[in-house]
Amino acid sequence: MTTAFLPGFLLGFSLIVAIGAQNAFVLRQGLRREHVFAVCAICAGSDAVLILAGVAGFGALVQAMPWLTPVMRFGGAAFLFAYALRSLWSAWRHHGALDPARDEPRALGVTLMMCLAFTWLNPHVYLDTLVLLGSVSTRYGEHRFVFALGAMTASCLFFFSLGYGARLLRPLFANPNAWRVLDAIIGITMTALAAKLVLES
Repeated sequence: MTTAFLPGFLLGFSLIVAIGAQNAFVLRQGLRREHVFAVCAICAGSDAVLILAGVAGFGALVQAMPWLTPVMRFGGAAFLFAYALRSLWSAWRHHGALDPARDEPRALGVTLMMCLAFTWLNPHVYLDTLVLLGSVSTRYGEHRFVFALGAMTASCLFFFSLGYGARLLRPLFANPNAWRVLDAIIGITMTALAAKLVLES
């Protein structure tokens, strides 16, 4: 069984560790110490649902509905671009010392909706979980759900480490310029991801 768990863990971790909009959002929430557990739980739980669906064979459903991919792609691009503008504006307008704890807190419901959007409006998450992990899991036959458990464990470990580990960077972000740089990087990254989604064939 460990021969299925470890490959699932390693593949799942390699797919999720890349810098993306969802990871940037989790990092920022961790730095703000705002709704961290709920955000990490939503991200890990969403991944678990999608990984299980992929292993159960629902990847074929995505391939059977070709219209779904462009809808998700352009919807995700619009959302990412809107958030990119918000981050770039935030980077531009802050001139004084910025303490994230003094930022106007965002309601839990709004935060969770944004987190769900970052997860479920990203068409790549379906390719990674439903298609890629789902197809690789077939190599492990009756142990494919052990493979899925490995991938889900990697997802859970990564998101909670990112969310709660972000506090170690708080001394760095006591400098207002560090926050401006982070917002600028997030804005540029999300703009690039939005453009990539639109330009993909």
